[in-house]
Amino acid sequence: MRLLAIDFGTKKCGLAISDPLKIISQPLKIIFYENFDFLINEIKKVVNEYQPIEKIILGLTKNIDGSLSNIGKLTMKFKTKLEKIFSQIQIILVDEKYTTKESKIIMKEMNISNKKKKQKKDAIAAQKILENYLRTNN
Repeated sequence: MRLLAIDFGTKKCGLAISDPLKIISQPLKIIFYENFDFLINEIKKVVNEYQPIEKIILGLTKNIDGSLSNIGKLTMKFKTKLEKIFSQIQIILVDEKYTTKESKIIMKEMNISNKKKKQKKDAIAAQKILENYLRTNN
């Protein structure tokens, strides 16, 4: 069974997937969306393609003091929708602190052009969310 990670944003979400043994994570794709219904339909396609998915790891943005940021509050609403649609899959929230920053460092080290950085940043951030989860839960 695989794990799917989501780096949730207001206009786009990055996705990453684990291998079936839950050892390796890889960036998968970025979904640009205008509403939750479109986003959830795109996630359904990924879940169907990579099934079985055991858990969805959803990055949660918090403020420095630990309270939920505005995007964190929106993430909680999104989580509720995911739970209704994917009732058989456990949705896990994880702190996504610094994952976008880490993804930018990785892309800089790989000499990825600025144009491609925009296209890959969120999927790499999702990979970092998944890596952090795998490291602390395996």
